[in-house]
Amino acid sequence: MLRKSNPSDSIELHKAWTFFLKAIENQDTKKIKETSLKNIDCALCISSDNNNEPEIDYIIPVDTFIYQSYKNFMESPVLKAIKTRGVKNSEIHISDYKPRNLPKSYGKNLILFEIVVQTYLPNEWAPGHEGQSHIFQFVKINKEFKFYGLTSIP
Repeated sequence: MLRKSNPSDSIELHKAWTFFLKAIENQDTKKIKETSLKNIDCALCISSDNNNEPEIDYIIPVDTFIYQSYKNFMESPVLKAIKTRGVKNSEIHISDYKPRNLPKSYGKNLILFEIVVQTYLPNEWAPGHEGQSHIFQFVKINKEFKFYGLTSIP
């Protein structure tokens, strides 16, 4: 269920996002790891490397994401869209779902705090293309936002 974040969470999410994005831009592995889960959910990371087939999900070590980010992110349409279009945030609640990359102490309902960037507008990439958004997902653990994963629509 999609919900509007409370103002306090929105402010803290923006701080975590800014810290995370700057760490990627500076290729600061220590800071990326500091603000991330040890294992993240990243279907895009799996599909970009055919040797990595998921066993049951798209949970990968954050190091895999870091390696791919360093190779691809600085020249990517995603970063260009972040810089030119900005981002929006949203919050999604998923009942009775707890992925294996979350700590045992995390509750039974997954709450994702999302940073959404519209990478391509409709028809921008190709005539008839519906457009694309990339979503950087965070979870709140012990009052601190941690990078949870990356996905895209479509």
